[in-house]
Amino acid sequence: MYEPIKNRSNHQYIVDEIKRMVLLEQLKVGDKLPPERELAELYQVSRTSVREALKSLEAQGLLEIRQGDGNYIANHLEEKSTDLLSLVFVLENCKMSDLTWLRYSFELNSLAYYADRKCEDEINRFKDIAERVKNATSYDELTALDGEMHEYIFEIEENKLFRFLHSSILTLYRENVKFANAENVPWYSKDLEASKNYILDLLDAIISLDMDRIKIEITAHYDWASEEISDTYSEFLDSLKANNTKGMY
Repeated sequence: MYEPIKNRSNHQYIVDEIKRMVLLEQLKVGDKLPPERELAELYQVSRTSVREALKSLEAQGLLEIRQGDGNYIANHLEEKSTDLLSLVFVLENCKMSDLTWLRYSFELNSLAYYADRKCEDEINRFKDIAERVKNATSYDELTALDGEMHEYIFEIEENKLFRFLHSSILTLYRENVKFANAENVPWYSKDLEASKNYILDLLDAIISLDMDRIKIEITAHYDWASEEISDTYSEFLDSLKANNTKGMY
């Protein structure tokens, strides 16, 4: 399984070989790799090359290095993919509206799956959220319920690749919102009851299982969210740049 490599000075060959064994399921999450010394002997390379390869695999989220215990195959790829998405978000000068509408496309797909399945447990979960939205007495409570609704929309989809990508997008979105919230950005310009109605309109459509209605309401919901969040966030970032203040990254 571990065979000598041709280029003994290039740690990338070791990285590629470990990845190949994972793809072939010769190595699985939780499996422990041989010690550095043994890997160096197996691949006929220096321990420095092995160490560089292990650090590279850890940085990519495929390896967990436990000091005093060993090196284990891991799955921290979601965290790393969020980091990469964050860099793309910044380097490509993306806007919060870009992220908002990317979320929209994923949630629309998940809701189409939900409406087609007509699962009673899922319908009841949305009914429960709707009831609590009606009884909410503060923006903090309403914000938490809105987040719970979106989180559950995300959980419905069983496709693991879909959930992986959506989770990275959702994490980046939340980090941006959390950062701006910490700086006291006024997210809501509407009164509490009006904000409740925006959320309830979508929940009522979801509970109805009418996909045409769901499309209308989730589009309206995201139009509202994009207007409320993205414009304010853009102004906030402009103020950060003007004051030469370090942002979240």
